[in-house]
Amino acid sequence: MERILKYIDENYHSTITKSEIEDLACCSQRNSQRLFKRFFNETISNCQKRLRLENAYKALVYTTESIKNIAYDVGYENQSSFNKAFVKHFDITPSEARNTKKVLFDDYIQQNEDDEKKIDYELVHIPLKLVYYKLIITYNYSNESINRLWDSIEMDTKDNNSTNYYGLILDQPLISGKANCRYEACIDSLVNSADYLSKNIFGRKYLKFTHSGDFDSIENTYQQIFYNWIYHLEYEIDNGPIVEHYIHDHDINNKDGCRTEIYVPVK
Repeated sequence: MERILKYIDENYHSTITKSEIEDLACCSQRNSQRLFKRFFNETISNCQKRLRLENAYKALVYTTESIKNIAYDVGYENQSSFNKAFVKHFDITPSEARNTKKVLFDDYIQQNEDDEKKIDYELVHIPLKLVYYKLIITYNYSNESINRLWDSIEMDTKDNNSTNYYGLILDQPLISGKANCRYEACIDSLVNSADYLSKNIFGRKYLKFTHSGDFDSIENTYQQIFYNWIYHLEYEIDNGPIVEHYIHDHDINNKDGCRTEIYVPVK
């Protein structure tokens, strides 16, 4: 089922055939539909449609690409059908979504008004990197849920001090909703990969930010990042996943003095 979700995420803009689903699931389409809904609480077709529209919403607020081109990019044949689907799903038009992006982020970025808003960054290009990962769907990127996932991975990496640890933030909670936040815990070396899926990450330009301190305060750093993007930065964010690189003396449970590099994809 995770392979199917991965395939949908990579091909939401295209037609996904019955045979492709059956090949991925190694069972009939009927059984794969039943199992997919059991694990992810939505049908395969609804998942694909939702990801199309959520990626379109991110493109509307993150970039200046025309609405017509965004509609085609996410898989709609024309702007009219895209507009109808977008309004039905989000209850606003694509134009309204674009024009109110500051309103969308305002409550989030102003939550800590007394905090220093300026944050340093570096424009970098990171080459493709093969990783092994496990996926969870968590409520609003709950640190508790994410920590439990990393605890389950720790035994597979405890004997390899050269392993790098990455977290992929696949969704924007302000758009996707807090209940549909997908997180992938990734490692770049593994003795036995039977319990993991594999993928390439990076391979593009990023704005690199740094969060110092434990993960419980990382939300403050994200508020600073989006505040600066809204009001100061000239870069257009792409709708790919944000990558977190955890640097912490090879002990993923050691929160003292840890550092997280946050890579935000840009066009």
